[in-house]
Amino acid sequence: EEDFVLPTINAIRELIKIKDLEQLGLSDAWIHFKNKDNLHFSIRKINIDYPREQIIKYLDFTNLGEEYCFPEKLFESIERAAILASETDDGGEYVEITTNNKGHLIISGSKVYGEIQEKIPKDDKWSFPKNSVLKITPNFNDLLKLNNKFFLKDDKFIMMRSGNFDS
Repeated sequence: EEDFVLPTINAIRELIKIKDLEQLGLSDAWIHFKNKDNLHFSIRKINIDYPREQIIKYLDFTNLGEEYCFPEKLFESIERAAILASETDDGGEYVEITTNNKGHLIISGSKVYGEIQEKIPKDDKWSFPKNSVLKITPNFNDLLKLNNKFFLKDDKFIMMRSGNFDS
């Protein structure tokens, strides 16, 4: 497993447009994604050509804290909530994930013509940081299917670990 940082929001916006991601792989300077139709998408990682040391120091991969795990049912909930995904100022869409006071995971979205809110009851198979709100694009669901474990940094960044493509 290796930690990685994707350098631009534009690269991530393009990545989330790809449906049915199945694998990802890492090289020294690139991260490679592959979907079920064998479409490959590569993004340059932050390495020596970028201010790597400053970014790594800020993100602090050595001290990530607690690892969390999304519930398996989250994927279906995101797909349902995506129908009424909330809109950003720049025309993008997002689904909000948070917890309520009982520790249940709440997945929600809203548009002018309606809203959706779905609850996943708390159990021992998943964990989520208390009092955190994640706003993710519905297409991010494909990436979460590859790895449902994550770290949360400053309530802003979802950080994941990954290995190379299966041989």
